[in-house]
Order: sequence, then structure tokens, then C-alpha cells
Amino acid sequence: MDAGLEIFWMPMETAGGNIRNTHIDAVGQFRPWASKGFFIKGGAGMAFVRNWVDVISPEAFNQKALSIVIGTGWVFRPHSRFGLQVFGAQHAAALGDLQTSTEQVPDVIGNFWSLGGGIVIR
Repeated sequence: MDAGLEIFWMPMETAGGNIRNTHIDAVGQFRPWASKGFFIKGGAGMAFVRNWVDVISPEAFNQKALSIVIGTGWVFRPHSRFGLQVFGAQHAAALGDLQTSTEQVPDVIGNFWSLGGGIVIR
């Protein structure tokens, strides 16, 4: 079992403006098939959402949200102190109700899929 911190940043452009999501999560990584390098990870933390959507207001709007991450991947050279990994993950941000300039939007949730790689140092 490995534990660590993960930072995920996702910018988005919409017709009304730009939105930037930054997730900071505590992540646990379990290796059920350690001899082959396969792992499953999961974690939770905080998402910070900053948007410049003109519909909400002319200024940037900041909001915090619950962040959850699940994923799986493969580590190459799993028995050495240094290796590489590839992974796929889903990040979800539960914002709750969002107040716009004209109305309240209920139960806003952001889902983001990612593929990536990383350096493993043990």
C-alpha cells in the first residue's frame, strides 16, 4: 500500500467564459498484483473552482467542493526504488448548489477523466 498527495488541474473553456478546477487529494494506492505492477487507487480531498463565466457575474467567482478520485494503472519496474507508471483516473467534484446572477442551479457535479504517467520514487 502506498499513500501520497495528488494535484489535478483542469482548465475548461465554455461559450460564456473560462473555468479552472484544481483538485488536491490524499490518495491511497493498493497493489493487489504487486509482482506485475498493477495498482488501484482512490482518494478524497478538496476541489477549488474559479470561473470567469459572464452569466454568473462580471468578476471571477470562487467555490470549494468535495473532490473524489478513483483510478487504476501499471508501474514499470515495480521492485526497484525508481520506476515509471501509467494510469487512468476519474475525478469528481461535488459543488452542491451554485448561485448565479439570475437563479440557483441545484446539485452541480463535475466529472473529469484523465490518462497520465508519473515517476515513482520509493
